[in-house]
Amino acid sequence: MRIKHMAWAAALLCTPWTVQAQVALSESFNDVAALAGTGWLALNNSPSPGTNWFQGNPGIFPAASGASDAYAAADFRARLPPADRSAPG
Repeated sequence: MRIKHMAWAAALLCTPWTVQAQVALSESFNDVAALAGTGWLALNNSPSPGTNWFQGNPGIFPAASGASDAYAAADFRARLPPADRSAPG
């Protein structure tokens, strides 16, 4: 009986397994400016909001999938600097 179990275990370990990832959710960010019309809300909760979200820049890095600029981006300009640098931001 033990040999049978060992044979089955060896057969399972030697069997090639392939796993295919399934896409559970796919959102297109090809046009960030149009996202509000599709139900997305862009909210900047910084104490002094600066720039909003913008279209991705493939010169910085390309999108994971789709068009090379198909992602929403934000950077250090999303928050304006405080007027007095000595004051806590």
